[in-house]
Order: sequence, then structure tokens, then C-alpha cells
Amino acid sequence: MITRRSVLVAGGLCLLATQGHSHGQAKAKIPRIGILWFSSTTTPSNLHNRSVLSQRLATLGYIEGKNIVIEERSAEGHTERLGELARQLVASKVDIIVTPGVTASRAARQATSTIPILMLHAGDPIGTGLIVSLARPGGNVTGTTNFSYGETDRVGARASSACR
Repeated sequence: MITRRSVLVAGGLCLLATQGHSHGQAKAKIPRIGILWFSSTTTPSNLHNRSVLSQRLATLGYIEGKNIVIEERSAEGHTERLGELARQLVASKVDIIVTPGVTASRAARQATSTIPILMLHAGDPIGTGLIVSLARPGGNVTGTTNFSYGETDRVGARASSACR
């Protein structure tokens, strides 16, 4: 089943894949995705989300270790570790950071203002200061929310996510 999350991830990855392509280059840059987990990578939900991401990437022709690199960092439930882990992902020069949840999204945003951050289930991203508005997030953070806004904002969120 194709979910909104997989469409957002696919869209972000398509943008990532088209960056830097030019004729005459001997070797194309291999895209690098960073995932910043708050909880353990072995929790059932994280294992499921990781599997869905890998499957969706494969349908787009991206095979981990062959033509895409995925770097994961996990705070193992320790909020105080997220900042350092986000800085590690930035230092490793990932092209996009995927952040499930508000806390990881906030840490990634503090670590970089230039690398795109794809937040998943970010609660109230406006209230937490991650974005300015759903219609025009501003900055380098985009993605999904599970917070209920008015109909106008929901339409804006879908349009914004589709266009970024």
C-alpha cells in the first residue's frame, strides 16, 4: 500500500537523485540519506519504517550499498544525544535527513540550516517552531504532521509537500 509518507519520501529522494547530474561527468555522486532515530532502530515501528523506506527506494531503482547510502543514528531514547548525532550526520555530508518525530526534527534543524530535513509525524511543527506555516514552511524543514489543522492548512500542507 502506498502511503502519504512513502510519497513524500519518494519525492524527496527524487529531488535528491536529480541533483548534480550533468553530462560528461565520469562518476555520478551517490546520494546519502541520514536517518535520525530517537528510539532504538530495533523497535518494531522503526524496523517497519526502515523496511518500507528500503522497499520504496528499490522500486525507484535505488539499492542500498549499490547506488545509495543510508546512514542511521539512534539516540536510544536519550534526548540529550540527539544534537550530537544530528551533527554527526551533517559532518558525514548526507544529502537529506529523515527525522521521525518532533524531538529528532528539532535536533536536526539546530544542526543544519542547509541540508533538507524530511520530518515524519512531527506533531505540531508550527507550535514547536520547526516551520513557519504548512503552506510555506520556510527554511529547510518539510514533511508530514499528525496535528489537526483547519481545512485550508491541510490543503496547503499537501501542496507544499508535493512541491518541495
